[in-house]
Amino acid sequence: MVIPTGGGKTFTAVYWALKEIINNNQKILWLAHRHELLNQTLKTAINTSYKDILPNRENFSYRIISGSNEHDIPVNIDKDDDFIIASKDSLNHNLEYLENWLVNNKDNVCLVIDEAHHATAKTYRRIIDLLKSTCKNKFKILGLTATPMRTNQKEEGLLGKIFTDGICYSVDLKTLINNSILSTPEFIELETKYKVDRELTSYELQAVKNFKNIPDDIASDIALNKERNNYIVNHYINNKEKYGKCLVFALNVNHAITLSALFNQKGIKSDYVVSSIKDAYTGVTISNQENEIKISNFRNGKLDVLINVNILTEGTDIPDVETVFLTRPTTSSILMNQMIGRGLRGKSAGGTEKAYIVSFIDDWKDRINWISPKNLIIGNEFEDSKKETKKLCTRTVSIKMIEEFAKFMDSSIENKWKEKNYMSLVPVGSYTFNIFDEENEMDKICEVLVFEHLKDPYEQLIENMEYIFKNNGILDEKVSDKEFNSLYNYIEKEIFDGYDLEIGFNEEDIKDLLFYYNLTGEKPVYVPFEGRDDFNIGKLASEIVNNEFNRIQEFNYINKKWEDEKLGWKIYFNNDISLFKSEIDREIRNMLLNKDASKPEVKANPIDYEKMPLYKIKELDIKEWRRITDAVYEKFKNKNGEYESASGTYSSKNKRYFQIDHIVPLSKGGKTVVENLQLLTRWENAQKGDSLEYEFKPMYEIEELDLETQLEAAFDLYVNYDYDSALEIIDRALDEDENCISALNLKAKVNLDIGKYHMAKILCNKVLKIDPNNINALHTKAHTYKGEEKFEKAIDIYTYILENIEVSKYTNMYIGECYYRLKKYNLALEEFEKALEFNKDDYKLLAALGWMYAMKRKYNKSIEYYKKALEINPESGHIAYKIAENYTKLEEFEKAKKYYKESQRLFDKEEY
Repeated sequence: MVIPTGGGKTFTAVYWALKEIINNNQKILWLAHRHELLNQTLKTAINTSYKDILPNRENFSYRIISGSNEHDIPVNIDKDDDFIIASKDSLNHNLEYLENWLVNNKDNVCLVIDEAHHATAKTYRRIIDLLKSTCKNKFKILGLTATPMRTNQKEEGLLGKIFTDGICYSVDLKTLINNSILSTPEFIELETKYKVDRELTSYELQAVKNFKNIPDDIASDIALNKERNNYIVNHYINNKEKYGKCLVFALNVNHAITLSALFNQKGIKSDYVVSSIKDAYTGVTISNQENEIKISNFRNGKLDVLINVNILTEGTDIPDVETVFLTRPTTSSILMNQMIGRGLRGKSAGGTEKAYIVSFIDDWKDRINWISPKNLIIGNEFEDSKKETKKLCTRTVSIKMIEEFAKFMDSSIENKWKEKNYMSLVPVGSYTFNIFDEENEMDKICEVLVFEHLKDPYEQLIENMEYIFKNNGILDEKVSDKEFNSLYNYIEKEIFDGYDLEIGFNEEDIKDLLFYYNLTGEKPVYVPFEGRDDFNIGKLASEIVNNEFNRIQEFNYINKKWEDEKLGWKIYFNNDISLFKSEIDREIRNMLLNKDASKPEVKANPIDYEKMPLYKIKELDIKEWRRITDAVYEKFKNKNGEYESASGTYSSKNKRYFQIDHIVPLSKGGKTVVENLQLLTRWENAQKGDSLEYEFKPMYEIEELDLETQLEAAFDLYVNYDYDSALEIIDRALDEDENCISALNLKAKVNLDIGKYHMAKILCNKVLKIDPNNINALHTKAHTYKGEEKFEKAIDIYTYILENIEVSKYTNMYIGECYYRLKKYNLALEEFEKALEFNKDDYKLLAALGWMYAMKRKYNKSIEYYKKALEINPESGHIAYKIAENYTKLEEFEKAKKYYKESQRLFDKEEY
């Protein structure tokens, strides 16, 4: 349910929950991530509980749970509780109590998540997964947000998977304002004259774009600048009668304290609240109770001004705020939407008729796309669903295009692009996704613009994400900056090589895509730019040139187009008319220059590319090489969008499996033209060579393959357990190069898997003579000692790897397994715990720890790990049985019975 901030989404959801859920003797679990949201929900529920809404109920019970002293704790959850309002953190630490409640009320519970854009966080997903596994027959979930989310059937991101029915209800700002539910905003922009002279480093700029904080030194200078602070305070004092009750959003804690002291010094009753979460940036912790008292004083008129940092952006209800002071910039539309929403409660909803949104704007040396509250309101006015998609996409394009237009400040880039049709500078779509990484406090809306000339490589990148991570040896969830840089360099070289990357290609975009995939395992959604044809600057420039407008006519014509809201130029250019005019001027200039034929043409003699092999064309003219190769791939694309070998035996969306071949070889009179080029798989091309005709064989039967292709074929056979065929190819590769490390390592792995440990060690030793620290050979050798039950020798090698080569959860786990087999349980436990630090969701590790703590008779600890393992693999009857055994030993027989029954269901065996 999407209702703009201040529009009454809590009231609407509570009203529905009482009428449709509680009234029908069902249960509500209401989740939020701040204490203020919990109190607001409870107050709304109590004030809304009337007999006409609840005709079937004489009463209902509630319980509010959080870490606050005034709230209850999870251990007291009762099976008869009707309405549980809880912080997700409190429940996550005590899921067993929630589970008991769910078991007693399964298929009778509705989950409501406030501020639903946070629902992709792991802490929410654990609770959601628990409900799904318990309420299997009838799982109900409702998300509330003020932030428009595109979770329709076209999108397969995490939010779309959680809220599978998409948006059930939404209302736009204009409707709410017209009905006086929201007040009419009046935007005031004031220049502080404060100059931020220092240029931000590329790292700092990236952090600002990722909605993180402004660099500490700059933030400190802004926060403590006397002239700026006095300007803010004096502006309020001079307009106190007009502005009334004022909510101020400050930059950081020092800024809040300084402003509050200044307000009080000048006779204005003021106080400040900050987040109760202490972090490296704010450096201060203030209790929730203190904040709540201050908020209550502001709500009850004891304060004129309340200054806050990171606490009143979500959910806190202060209806009669008349003015919002924005004394901090942000690049986050979500944060801006939440800040201005605090002052938009309308007259019909107990607020004010008009709201003043006052922005204090500094002069930054760097060009940063700070979000303007006025533009945000304009961009959020939706009409029908078709226009919504177009306007949302247009707004997105406008913000990102500012950066692309800025590139034309470089004349060398402009000269290269001036002869192109203007529409080549308008994106065809974008990859749209949200990065919400709760552990790293990242909440970022990403829009990766895709231009026509880069559409294909972006498709290849998205299609090959899994392969790219595996091929670069990155398998763990936690990826370092160094590894992300390595992936970026690989992608730039292997996928985008040969394309013009000066427009529409940004390192930040590629890394965002990688980060999103690594975090979620999802491919981002591609959203076509439906309004693309409407934004052809070339049409406007042609109109001016062809009609030979004078300067006044041109001025009037441009302004008329700009002011026409139906055309949407304001949205596209982010309300920057100077940028709009400069783009028209640039296009007119290019048109006139192209008409000028007075200069003599100087050009080189043409090169006959048709007689050259493709690799030579690439060296001389990479754009021509790219044109030819793209045309060939397009020629061999089938109806399913897959590339298909000319032999008809293989198809895939991945280009990496194919090579371009001359049908008639150059050596036999053929030419490098699209008509004489075909697509073959790498192994087919290796078979064919310069032959005109060839009968293709299966990959594993081919003897003439190059070494790299042979080993790729062998590895495919190995992972599919066809060891004999794999060994045949590996042996042929070793005949070609007896010291090929990749072949030796792969042969060692095959011998390890089939139990030929002695041969595996011989092969590993051969590799280690060539490369003493080869990680694959060391691991395989250690595994062979483990297989031979020579555990001390295996431990020695694993320890060497940890101390000299790399730290990995797997290595600690292997050491733990060895100590366990040696019955050194304390040492095994220590290694397993170390391994778990790398990945807290590793099923095998959690199960091992559960078993070992049971061995040590620490049954509660054992149950804790087993339950975590069962969360990851809910279908494990073995784990359910182990939990039941532990409860039996603790003489908690009811709990034991529950898990015995669950294991019986999973095993489907009567003896259990």
